[in-house]
Amino acid sequence: MNNRGSRRRRAAAGGCLPGMHPFHVDSNLPGWFGRLDLGEKRSRFLVCMYVAPRYLAGALTLLFFAMGRPAYAQQVTRVPPFIGTHSETWERFGVTGIPSGTSILGGIATISGDHMETATTFQMCTVRARPSDGTILMDSDRPTGPITISFSRPVSAFGAYWGSGVGCFGNPPSILTFVDVAGHVIGTDSFVYMGDGTLAWHGYRFGTPVKTIVRTAGDNHEGVAVDGLRATVVAEASPRAVLGDFNGDGHPDYVLRNPGTRQTAIWYLNNNIYQSGALGPSISAGWGLDSVADFNRDVHPDYTLFNPTSDRTAIWYLSGPTRIASAYGPTLAGGWELVATGDFNGNGYPDYVLFNATNHQTAIWYLNNNVYVSGGFGPTLPVNWNVVGVADFNRNGHRDYLLFNSSNHQTAIWYLSGRSLIGGAFGPTIPSGWALVATADFNSDGRPDYLLYNPASRQTAIWYLNNNVYVSAAYGPTLPVGWSLVEP
Repeated sequence: MNNRGSRRRRAAAGGCLPGMHPFHVDSNLPGWFGRLDLGEKRSRFLVCMYVAPRYLAGALTLLFFAMGRPAYAQQVTRVPPFIGTHSETWERFGVTGIPSGTSILGGIATISGDHMETATTFQMCTVRARPSDGTILMDSDRPTGPITISFSRPVSAFGAYWGSGVGCFGNPPSILTFVDVAGHVIGTDSFVYMGDGTLAWHGYRFGTPVKTIVRTAGDNHEGVAVDGLRATVVAEASPRAVLGDFNGDGHPDYVLRNPGTRQTAIWYLNNNIYQSGALGPSISAGWGLDSVADFNRDVHPDYTLFNPTSDRTAIWYLSGPTRIASAYGPTLAGGWELVATGDFNGNGYPDYVLFNATNHQTAIWYLNNNVYVSGGFGPTLPVNWNVVGVADFNRNGHRDYLLFNSSNHQTAIWYLSGRSLIGGAFGPTIPSGWALVATADFNSDGRPDYLLYNPASRQTAIWYLNNNVYVSAAYGPTLPVGWSLVEP
């Protein structure tokens, strides 16, 4: 298989099946545009996801990208062409050899292998490969080993246009193997190219983010052409702090964490001023403190814990800083995490806000104390945005999402009615070195404010807002060495 005609034969009849049209999403705007609303179907699905989370985790992805059966144990789902966060068309290389270890996809990946080169065409036995876009593709003629794409940051989706020999050597398949950050194979896919030279799209969305993709030939030697690579990098999670009024004085207090001992502490505040402090319970190994809310309605805030290994949640009931009881909450489906709590249906009980980092979907699980009642999907977030808190910013009686983009430090508020997005507005941009970590009403004016944290100096600051508009600011207390406002 080469582009010099050494195995040229009479062209085969027939052609490649036309691909599906790509869908286009403007992921730069944290707005409410182009939402997919499945209404009650979504709610019914969330109920099922709670009842049998392990078996339906992959089905969540299928709900949005139902473009064929999953390639492997529902961790890998085939998807149509997409935009992604990074792409590679090979045009910038011109016609040249590609050394093993060459940086591609805008610097987020390298490609390794042998006999790799870029060309305007590539003879694949009876057909000649053509670039899927532009005038350049990449090929590897009769490689002696695999072609490996290694990502510097995990990706939630990957796709490319592929081709290989037609009518020779038994038409061996191309085999793609997907490996996660821990080095575990989460899935494989195998396909035989039978086209007319038009490269065929193969795209995937991953239930577990992928760090390495390996292409091998079924006979270990069949060459390959590839073009139009697309990848979506998993958004880096924004750090979040937890706040609550632990002494009942009407002012939010800090919950501090000691990563070394897993001890927590409560710092009682009056607006931005430290008053006193007390040690809280130590968090069990394997668990993280994700939120604070009053689940049993005894007017004392409780700890909400999440175990990312088992996907279990738990509630530690507190009286002030003292743990008095505990109970398991509902177990989440794989790929989801607990990011916030708030009363979204007005029944007086806090509910879970869930986030799926792979497809950026949010969901609300309605609770009665620690018991799951029902659930539904919330809005899907744009790439690089995270929920860092919930509060009623426009004072319409409904909780809203506070979003933070850690890549550009922009903030935004998504106004909700229940779990439906009804509007949005940008908030103030956070200075470099600082992160938006929580929201609460610090000055008791009835409007939520921003809590900022500088992890390098351990300094805190409060930005007072009127809805989404910055009004003024004040420094809060600086944390002692060894303590943090956010999970490490």
